[in-house]
Amino acid sequence: MIKLHPSYPTDVARVGLVGTLLTSTSSVGFPLLLDKHPPVLEDFKGFQAKFGDTDSMRTAINKIKQLHQGDCLTSTYASNFPLLTFDIPWDEEALMDQFHQGPRNDDNANLFH
Repeated sequence: MIKLHPSYPTDVARVGLVGTLLTSTSSVGFPLLLDKHPPVLEDFKGFQAKFGDTDSMRTAINKIKQLHQGDCLTSTYASNFPLLTFDIPWDEEALMDQFHQGPRNDDNANLFH
């Protein structure tokens, strides 16, 4: 994600960006870190090790297997799918197979064939 934000060139800036994007219990502790200003706020790799996803590949695989079109448009499903593939080492055939698992089973799904 940080590669998409080249305007955050320092570790402090990167930690700040990611800290504002944290969710769940990690986000609760981030403001407390800011008050104490520990060294981890100036070390992006250390921050990732402490607060990051320790198994991003497994997380991405779980998310992509749970992705389904539901009530959203087919185009929304199709645009969300590739966002989950960056950390998945599957070949194109496996990704396409997974892609076809998610659409609704109605006329909109026929857009994929």
